Amino acid sequence: MLSVNSVLVPAEANVEVTFTSNMLVVYIDRHSKQVCLLPLDEKRQRKPKPYPFKVIAGLVEAEAVIKAQLDIPTYHLLEDSSFTTSRIVKRNERYQIISPIISEIHRYMFPRYGRSIVAQVAQKTGMQPTAIVRLMNMWFYGGQTINALLGDYSQVGITSPGKNARKVGAKRKNSPFVGRAITEQDIAKIRRFLNKYVLTRKIEEQMTLQGAYDEMLDLEYSTLLVAANGRKKVVAWSDDDIPSYSQFYYHARKYFDEQKKYPRQFQVTAAAYQKDHAGRTATIERINRPGELFQIDETPFDVVLVANRFSITGLCVGSPTLYLVYDVHSNLVVGIHLTLNPPSWEGMRQALLNAFLPKVSFVSGME
Repeated sequence: MLSVNSVLVPAEANVEVTFTSNMLVVYIDRHSKQVCLLPLDEKRQRKPKPYPFKVIAGLVEAEAVIKAQLDIPTYHLLEDSSFTTSRIVKRNERYQIISPIISEIHRYMFPRYGRSIVAQVAQKTGMQPTAIVRLMNMWFYGGQTINALLGDYSQVGITSPGKNARKVGAKRKNSPFVGRAITEQDIAKIRRFLNKYVLTRKIEEQMTLQGAYDEMLDLEYSTLLVAANGRKKVVAWSDDDIPSYSQFYYHARKYFDEQKKYPRQFQVTAAAYQKDHAGRTATIERINRPGELFQIDETPFDVVLVANRFSITGLCVGSPTLYLVYDVHSNLVVGIHLTLNPPSWEGMRQALLNAFLPKVSFVSGME
């Protein structure tokens, strides 16, 4: 008969079932004669929904619904010594959050009272109600044991993905296909086709990687159909069942690096190397005579000048900026300009003008 952790699977030929997905029995209320079911295949986090016990039991007896038992993962049955301390602490924290709901599970199951108890726990813990429902569903899906709150670690420790393992990561932007993970058998096939069509051939006879990839798909990832009249047709597998070209390219590059051999499309011509990869030597400009090259430098002083005649009132006239023009060959100063204006091209122009003009009148005016 029905019991908690039973799984109800609708019969394929029956159309009178009130639900179409696999349902998990999470609670049976003998007083109200209702059974609460939780969808197993639905990604959206929902609370269990009550159904009349008589209706569900009748469907099971009429074999409109097939009753099975929930398959609890083996690691849910292990002792605490089998887990790390951090996982146990995380599990206990989750259980502490939902323990008030578990102690009053009958209130949680029915819409009239379930919302209020979830709201109370959400207010106390600061979590969103949907997050609390997610923890409760994790507890239900794991067989209503505390280890169900450990999370799904069933794939931890697997060194190689299974034959039908799907790729993980972000959803593809330009393709509806998900793809699958590469297995050791796939890598062996990739290397075999690289050896056959790329590495063992002469440079002029080598296939491109795209050509080797297409050849591999035709021979290894397709099905040959023979019609009654003897005609043959090659049907390619779905994109979800074959390695993508990016996966092929990635493992090809790894294989080339291991073998220290590279096909034609990875080899660079001498002209391309000189153009894009060769290092460039610097040229040192030699100065052979004075006046051949000047350098100009500006130095804003971190002081504020005060006018002498207004020293009592302390009138500030500004911060000076000094421009010096050097002769690179002799390292002598050939031009100078001092101004109260901030650094600008105008100050440089005045310094260059001073460098080009005779210095006799300029120096005599400073005496």
